[in-house]
Amino acid sequence: MDLSKLSTGDKVTGVSGIVLFIASFFPWLGVSAGGFSADASAWSFTLLMFAVIIGVAIAVLVVLKAFGVELPKVGNITWNQILGIAAIVVFALIAIKLITGPSGWNGVSIPGGVSKERKIGLWIGLLASIGLVVGSVINLRESGEMPSGLGGAKGGDTPPTA
Repeated sequence: MDLSKLSTGDKVTGVSGIVLFIASFFPWLGVSAGGFSADASAWSFTLLMFAVIIGVAIAVLVVLKAFGVELPKVGNITWNQILGIAAIVVFALIAIKLITGPSGWNGVSIPGGVSKERKIGLWIGLLASIGLVVGSVINLRESGEMPSGLGGAKGGDTPPTA
């Protein structure tokens, strides 16, 4: 493994994916009513489960660069662009769950009068997803693939050749 092959954006993305995976086992959402309270990890909610899986996949693809693995070409879109889009999807899925909170628990809808709680895992996961987006943006800017409308210098019309 050669970490010198990784850019700053790759390192931010890789660390963020690892943090997201670790945080996925912490309590993310909870409910409480009267004397009863319960909480669950990201693996108990479909949106969050998909977010963690995508986030880990992003980190794995970045780590493959350190091992010198060359990813196959995918039409006119580059891997930095694919990872950037995937990072935005992860952030959006976590943000949706942050806003909505738990809507059901083990197939049972949560009645009114029950307090919905956002736990530490959700906040760490949100920060990790922001790290995925930031790392992807750094990679896009460094490679010149960032569209000019989003602050890219070259406009992102043609990706650089390696």
